[in-house]
Amino acid sequence: MSRDVDLTNAALLMVDIQEDLLAARGALSELGVQPLKQEERRMLMTNCQRLLAQARQAKTPIVYVRTAFRPDFGDCFLPPKWLRRLSKSMPVLVEGTSGAAISNEVAPQPDDYVITKKSLSAFQFTHLDRLLTNLRVDTCILAGFCGVPGSIDDTSRMAGLLGYDTAIAADAVFPVRTPHLETFVKRAAVRETSEIISLLQAPGQRGQTVAVCRPAMIIVAMNNDGHHPQGSKRRYGVELKSSGPADEERELFIRNNNRLIEAMTRKGFPVIHSKTAVRLDQADDAHSAQAFRVNEPAWKRNFPPGVGYMIEDTWGAEILEGVKLPEGYYRVYKKGNSAFGLTHMQRLLRNLGVNTCIITGDSTTGCVSDTAREGVGLGYELIVVSDATSRANIPYHQVLANRAEVKSTDEVLAWLEELQPASRRAAGGA
Repeated sequence: MSRDVDLTNAALLMVDIQEDLLAARGALSELGVQPLKQEERRMLMTNCQRLLAQARQAKTPIVYVRTAFRPDFGDCFLPPKWLRRLSKSMPVLVEGTSGAAISNEVAPQPDDYVITKKSLSAFQFTHLDRLLTNLRVDTCILAGFCGVPGSIDDTSRMAGLLGYDTAIAADAVFPVRTPHLETFVKRAAVRETSEIISLLQAPGQRGQTVAVCRPAMIIVAMNNDGHHPQGSKRRYGVELKSSGPADEERELFIRNNNRLIEAMTRKGFPVIHSKTAVRLDQADDAHSAQAFRVNEPAWKRNFPPGVGYMIEDTWGAEILEGVKLPEGYYRVYKKGNSAFGLTHMQRLLRNLGVNTCIITGDSTTGCVSDTAREGVGLGYELIVVSDATSRANIPYHQVLANRAEVKSTDEVLAWLEELQPASRRAAGGA
């Protein structure tokens, strides 16, 4: 196997190795999956058993990902072309039936993990990514059924998108050693079971490494349109505030963010601006429907033609004047509240080896709140800086305190001083 594939922190994913898919039944051809011949089943099962035995000996986590649906297929998320082939008269992979069961030859053991999926990819609409994060897995070994052009293919593609390295056992997936595996050359290491086993011979150092805090500062929105006196909200009277306190709040907001940026840069930790920018017609806006109902009347009434809020490629969507972003900062565009929602933020943080997020920026009850909620759901440690958000030290911060640490700028600066400076090299991994 190529030298760049390291299975020290791998997990073995057993995908769709279920009786409805392994038995030579007419339902398989109806679903677009060719029936499995007896000789091929023996080879598949033997190699899967070998992988499982070696993974258990090497203390490599084993995750079974099975597919199961309601009898009416209302929760079936297979491609529409596949879904149209299903009917109540053809109960394929229905929850509770013998056909949906994992095959006895490779049955899970008590310490293994079992996840149920509803679509082809093992990651789509499941908690697999969070599980692998908890287990500190950075490489997925794929084996199983449901066709290489189906579940194995889609799982490998999404694993790569999320930042995992992938190894596929060519003789432990179906169809066995299919030429289609050649299309994986830039996405996964495709090797024989024996080659993968050779890298799992001895237990690695999993669980013996000390977790190192690797923080990133995420400045959420914090744009001119929302906070500058000449921003569209105040310029056109969409949001009216008294000038005195607003100026004082803005100066505190800017000053504390700059203090944090300077400390992060000095330590070599990444600073990320999650910038909101949408089209003038808002066709790509991903805020909630309620936000449209609340804001749109005022926007239409007050904004002249050609003017909007946080419009892409305008001064109003840029970070608030006075905030000094460092050279080499990262920018992630977003269309809604959360810096994680429908963005590549999670992949960026993985590429940078980040496990702790320091959150500052826009409204605590809006963008900061949504970012914090999604971030902790993805497994990150979070610190919300209470006096580096647009509404400093408000009672709502205590709601977020159930999910994240809520600290003042001074407290965060003191904490940063205790951390070792970062290597400039991204750590990568999950």
